[in-house]
Amino acid sequence: MTHALTDASLCIRPAESPDQQRLAVELLCSEDPPESRQEQARRLLAGEPSGGLFLAWRRDQPVGSVLARGLAGRAGAVWAPRTIADAPPTTAIDLLNQAVGHLRNSGTVVAQAQLPSNEGEDAERFQMAGFQPFCRLLYLASASEDFPNEPPTTRLELECYSPANHRRLAHIVASTYDETLDCPGMNGLREIKDVLEGYQATGEFDASRWLIARHEGRDVGCLLLAAHAEDGMWELVYQGIVPAARGQRFGMDLTRYAQWRTRQAGVAQLVLAVDAANEPALRIYAAAGFTAWEQRWIYVNMLAETKP
Repeated sequence: MTHALTDASLCIRPAESPDQQRLAVELLCSEDPPESRQEQARRLLAGEPSGGLFLAWRRDQPVGSVLARGLAGRAGAVWAPRTIADAPPTTAIDLLNQAVGHLRNSGTVVAQAQLPSNEGEDAERFQMAGFQPFCRLLYLASASEDFPNEPPTTRLELECYSPANHRRLAHIVASTYDETLDCPGMNGLREIKDVLEGYQATGEFDASRWLIARHEGRDVGCLLLAAHAEDGMWELVYQGIVPAARGQRFGMDLTRYAQWRTRQAGVAQLVLAVDAANEPALRIYAAAGFTAWEQRWIYVNMLAETKP
């Protein structure tokens, strides 16, 4: 599908050759801190970006680039476009529209972008391309000195995920979204099967790290963990408690158990992301020794209608 450009002298094409891909990624990372720029470029190139990596050309000269990557669960991610210094402002908008069109054509239903702020040029450009700010995420980490040395005492019974209890887990996850304070605007944007597929694609999936929490014979929540071996850490991908079981410290129990499992694996760091407006969760994580190391604004563009 061809997307109309606001600048008739501009041509946007996929970066197909290795040289074009390197050039596009170098442009994308041009505003990153110098100390991390090379590593970020390496990661982007290693992620098989060619299908959604685009270069903007004017008179056979590259003037900008953008990356759109399809994710599991019919989601997609878009990186902020970058252009050369004297490129017209419309160049970045044309690149974003190209990225959105690429994701839509590939079956993506929700496109997301992470920005360091909800102000400035990038925020304005994404909103012009149909994205809206949904929440501000805080990225937290706890280190091994904060982990329990013994299995934490809990009233919960924990059951490992398996194909046999998949439908139960899907129902639990959906129930934990009811009245949630964690990015409530995201609730219902995708079907629950897509949400679980996205969780499963995070890091290295192992069914023994996905747990159903039960109390007095009832399912009350879940805990989903993933390993990131290359980075030497585990991630608390998602945890949630159903509304009827909230206020009983089950969230703290699951958090401490996650830290203990991380210690048992010989890993020194556990990370997670949480909505900055979710004060109850922030209190739990602070009490467990987590501290913030970064924040990001999540921008979302709905590309198709879905059923909750």
